[in-house]
Amino acid sequence: MLPKFITNILISGAVVAAATQEPLQPNRCDVTCQLAYRKALALESSRWVNQNVSTDDFYSNPSNLSEYSAGDLVKWENVPADQASKRWTLPGGVSMSRFFYITEDIDGKPIPATGFVLTPYSNPLGNDKPFRTLVWTHGTAGGTRQCAPSNHRALYYEWSGPFALVQQGYVVIAPDYAGQGSDIPQGFMYESGALHAGDVSFGLQAARKALGKRITKEWVVIGHSEGGLTAWRTGEREAKPGKATGGFLGTVAIAPALQPIKLIPESFRRAKGGPAGDVVSIFLLQSISRLFPSIKVEDYVTDIVLSRIALADQGCLGTGGTLYGSLTVEQLYKNTSWIEHPDFIDWQKRYNGAGEHPLAAPMLVIQGDADILTYAEYAEEDFNATCKKYPESTAEYRLYQKTDHGLALSVSQADFFPWIKDRFNKVKLNKGFSQVPVSMDTSSLMLALQLQQQDLDLWEQSKKGKQREGELELMTAQISDQVLALSIARAVESDGQVIREAQLAEEQAARDREYAVRLSEDPSAAARSVAEKGKPAQTDEVEDDLIDILRSMNLGRFDSSMSGQPESSSWASSRKPPQTRECIACNDRFPPLALSKSPCSHDYCRECLVGLIRSSLQDETLFPPRCCGQNIPIKQGRWLSPELVGQFQAKKLEFDTPNRTYCSEPSCSTFIPPAFIAGDRATCPKCNQRTCIHCKGSHHIGVCPSDNASQQVLQLAAQNGWQQCYNCRRLVELNFGCYHITCLCRAQFCYICGERWKTCRCPHWEERRLVRRANVIVDRDDYAGRMNPRARQARIEQERLNLLENHECTHRTWNWRGGRHRCEECRDVLPHYIFECPQCHVMACRRCRFNRF
Repeated sequence: MLPKFITNILISGAVVAAATQEPLQPNRCDVTCQLAYRKALALESSRWVNQNVSTDDFYSNPSNLSEYSAGDLVKWENVPADQASKRWTLPGGVSMSRFFYITEDIDGKPIPATGFVLTPYSNPLGNDKPFRTLVWTHGTAGGTRQCAPSNHRALYYEWSGPFALVQQGYVVIAPDYAGQGSDIPQGFMYESGALHAGDVSFGLQAARKALGKRITKEWVVIGHSEGGLTAWRTGEREAKPGKATGGFLGTVAIAPALQPIKLIPESFRRAKGGPAGDVVSIFLLQSISRLFPSIKVEDYVTDIVLSRIALADQGCLGTGGTLYGSLTVEQLYKNTSWIEHPDFIDWQKRYNGAGEHPLAAPMLVIQGDADILTYAEYAEEDFNATCKKYPESTAEYRLYQKTDHGLALSVSQADFFPWIKDRFNKVKLNKGFSQVPVSMDTSSLMLALQLQQQDLDLWEQSKKGKQREGELELMTAQISDQVLALSIARAVESDGQVIREAQLAEEQAARDREYAVRLSEDPSAAARSVAEKGKPAQTDEVEDDLIDILRSMNLGRFDSSMSGQPESSSWASSRKPPQTRECIACNDRFPPLALSKSPCSHDYCRECLVGLIRSSLQDETLFPPRCCGQNIPIKQGRWLSPELVGQFQAKKLEFDTPNRTYCSEPSCSTFIPPAFIAGDRATCPKCNQRTCIHCKGSHHIGVCPSDNASQQVLQLAAQNGWQQCYNCRRLVELNFGCYHITCLCRAQFCYICGERWKTCRCPHWEERRLVRRANVIVDRDDYAGRMNPRARQARIEQERLNLLENHECTHRTWNWRGGRHRCEECRDVLPHYIFECPQCHVMACRRCRFNRF
């Protein structure tokens, strides 16, 4: 018996057949085909922001469209944060805008297009500086308006593309390409790289009109697959007279989809009569048929394809792949002569932009040699042709071994991010062309990564709810590190003894030469010791530590089977077992590389480090994350996901802002970043409510109205002797200690008068508070209740003097005190033990000892 949901799909397929009065036939889209199609469409449509873009006014053409010119900005929409979180899955600390602009078709006629912009809340260059600008060009999404990346909840490429770019601190401008999102008569023009390059140029011009001085004039374009083609063509367009947009610094073209006239028949040949796995050629044929009436789809495709085109047009790339991917070439086409049609050849030259052209700025081409979608030989062929014809241009071609189409984008991030940064930093490159092979010397690791990618895809299709994004990129970074570590460890372990013996021989020769010189000058000079046993032992110890770290990555044993050579007995006997170290937070032991070392040299496991960071986002007393008073660096990489880093950056902007402004709408209360404040008016990025930055109420004209609630709180503070921080206006209550207050915002002030510390003549402490605190400390002793009054008074006086001397204690050391105690910082009760500072006697839990004080 079939599960109920599958039965329902089969029934719905039968209903479709009955409604058309045509039975489902095996050579068309039978029940099995319908089942797969519906599942694919359901999966794709679940990721769309709008189930039909025509229902969203943003995508509708204005009535006066003919009055606009290419590069004009028609609509600009700053997406409110609450809408962004509901409709899109953006990373933390990022705002999104959508824009509708004018580009042009092949004949220069204005046509509409759409796109999106991602802006980080904080600028790594400084919030008073303009953001550096990247233009992101996406790969094949589909053939209809519905497939616009701006209509995709994760913007289609998610952490492989725009999310990863914006997390680096760039403003990311991403055109959808004309015909995706926007409504144009000829529809989306697939693989038309020269036209898409125009979409990039005019889209950037339009976005600049909205963003103004918030972004740099300088920019870099980066794209993958069809977007890699577009990025390449953009670099060529910028070199053409009258086409330059200005400020162009370079191109990153990843797995570019080049030479379709060769690519399509070659993919048919490689299928060898089996399933062609092809959807690209159908999309391309449909697109060309809308441009050239002489090319008709029905003249070339089979009845099977004709029966499925209407279904494929309901979805995007995934749906098309499901309907066409299992068909052989014979099941797809009656004949493939359209590839040789003169109009198609003309299309490749004019629309696709094929051919050699000069480059306006340096270009980095990234290609995987195992790419079965965009073949490496065609990328290399175009690269060499451009090099030969325009040797004065600058470009580099990097071929990644054992890397397929999708992995090329992930594994190359460590290369293209520094390359992009160098372009903005004006680092000069040598003129000319170069080719660099990038070796993945552990094929089993790369195979494992590809299998993980497939597993992730299957899991993603079967799961419900929000996905945990960015895992594939993290796995890629980890395995890339592991490959390098494995190589180093093998070299050190297999060659270490030989290298060390050679090193000792060189040292001995150097000593002999030195002794000969000294002897010629002074015949009575004594020879120095040549053994110096301590130094080799010290060097070996360092090598042992290095190998332990590399071994701890759990990549398998480094035994003799790896090199084919047995290890000497003396070398093997000197080896120590792999070392582990203790996580300072949970006390569990881990291999060294499974721990992250804080600036104070304490180690944290990944779970504890991530937990500390997440806690700091909710509890300002833990922010920024620190250990022993030293801040822990927070940056994206093997340890921290891009989402968490984004959330940290957003929270840092909030916590670093003095006299913060929060949304005056009580049900919202969102922090309003300085970038959203103009004059005395702050606009909430989440609900668009306007707030006065002075009184923190709703924005108004004229003098701020009195705030009775705030006045009552201040009156209560005055009655209880609380003080207000001069910097962030937070109220502070002193329980014990001196009058030197360090606020959570790190401002220091006097508790009595509220002025900056050491700018007043107030006393540093109060006698009554000192005596009361001394009594608390004395009462902790087990024998306190048995002391006579004179002895107790002496102990109190002793502690009073100690508090005077250590009133600004830095808590250099801590003692362990057993029993049930309450932490004096966070007020948590610990049932078994607590830490106590021997100088000032403050008691603290483990979290407060390491991460708050």
